[in-house]
Amino acid sequence: MMQPYKEIPADELDESIMLTKLLNNRIRLQLIYLLEQHEYNVTELSTILDIEQTNLSHQLSLLKTHQIISQRREGKLMYYRIDDPHIIETMTALLQHAKHVAHGKTCDGKI
Repeated sequence: MMQPYKEIPADELDESIMLTKLLNNRIRLQLIYLLEQHEYNVTELSTILDIEQTNLSHQLSLLKTHQIISQRREGKLMYYRIDDPHIIETMTALLQHAKHVAHGKTCDGKI
């Protein structure tokens, strides 16, 4: 006899799919990684990532729309930071897995 199972609610599934699409971008992954460490303004981020501010602003807007980052104004500058601690856990797990795969190891450190 089959065990009853629980499905992922449709709205949570849709948002999870959107999150994986958001993370499927080098610039956005780097942004999340940087903003996990420190709060930055657009000029600083543009310099660090060596990308144009218009492209950067678009990427920041996408992350902000999905409540991954937030912003605050200080004078004429807008500063960005991580808004959801869950994304830090997600990034940590993602990067740990990528490190294992990139170095040919399993999660327990064995080859």
